[in-house]
Amino acid sequence: MPQPPMLATDVIPDILSLLPVKTLVRFRCVCRQWNSLIRDPMFIELHLNRTMSDIEETRRWRFLLPEAHTCPLRSFRSLNCKNPDSVDDQDFILSVDYPRHKRTYDDRHVRVVGSCNGLVCLLHKLNHYILWNPSTGEFRDDLATIVLPPGVTNPISSCFSHGFGYDSTMDDYKIVRITNFIYPSTKVHVLNLGSNSWRVFELKDPILPYHDSMFVSGSLHWLSGKTTDVHTERGILAFSLAEEKFREETLLPTFMTMEASRCVTELRVVGEKLSALAVHSKGQGTCDIEIWVMLEYGVKGSWRKKVTLLFFDLNFVSWGYLFDPLYFLRNGETLVMLNEDIMIYDPEENSYRKVYSCYRFGGQTASLYIETLVSPFRVPSAIKTIKRK
Repeated sequence: MPQPPMLATDVIPDILSLLPVKTLVRFRCVCRQWNSLIRDPMFIELHLNRTMSDIEETRRWRFLLPEAHTCPLRSFRSLNCKNPDSVDDQDFILSVDYPRHKRTYDDRHVRVVGSCNGLVCLLHKLNHYILWNPSTGEFRDDLATIVLPPGVTNPISSCFSHGFGYDSTMDDYKIVRITNFIYPSTKVHVLNLGSNSWRVFELKDPILPYHDSMFVSGSLHWLSGKTTDVHTERGILAFSLAEEKFREETLLPTFMTMEASRCVTELRVVGEKLSALAVHSKGQGTCDIEIWVMLEYGVKGSWRKKVTLLFFDLNFVSWGYLFDPLYFLRNGETLVMLNEDIMIYDPEENSYRKVYSCYRFGGQTASLYIETLVSPFRVPSAIKTIKRK
């Protein structure tokens, strides 16, 4: 009896690397050979690079949302970006277990710092970070903590800002923390996940970045401001993970920083591009919300207005806490978070339709992450991201 045709050994990784994470996790049980292959760092790198190089086709972006209206926080909801209207799709909304730390603590103080290459960085209270892959369920909770000064017990008593990203020059992930305990003293802590150790340095010129950072093109970005006698001029504060240096950049267009009727309130990453959220006052208590995208990173003249969401009540537009742009859909519509609702905005009809209602746990918004096999236990490793264009 003739033997059934067999696939060449070198073809199998190429085929498997095209599959989604959920399928690959199941395929670990097929045989020992496949289990070893799918866990191999080189295969994880291949799968990551293929996912990132063809991200618009694979459409493996998901949103992470706190799940329940009750405390403590037990799990998250994960929403698929591919077809946000398909609420009946079994893959649209998934419940993902929250990584429980081996020590007992109050989960109400857990928040998302950021995500990169499928890894999500969580912060518990003020000084305990957790690295988590929601797609595989793996998490790392042995990261070094920061010793807090006496009397610092909650976020209200200090000014904190955080960031998480990937340093391609060192093939390592880093957590950055900016702290202002007593103004004007500013301390910057940097954690290399490979060595699991913090370095700290103090800045001569104090900085007070607004909100947490956005990771794009190897740097973390904060919206900053300089106050003059006339107005507050918004700028972008960037921190290079490779050089571990800050740079103050005037990347925002002049009309976005000088016009009294337009105020840039938030930085975002939408579709892997650095984006700015601007509130444009229309008078009589109403405003438009504009989403601007930097098409070419680092080029001030490449900002383009992607969409204008018309006629909001200024009383309910407060520094991005009630409104967040999430994702640009292929048909020209925009996925947004409005109060506690995930909605789709149709610019042609100037209308919204609700997709999903959620609970903004502690004021948090949706966090975008991508489905990958990257393990928090293999940092650093052979994992390398492709260069972004």
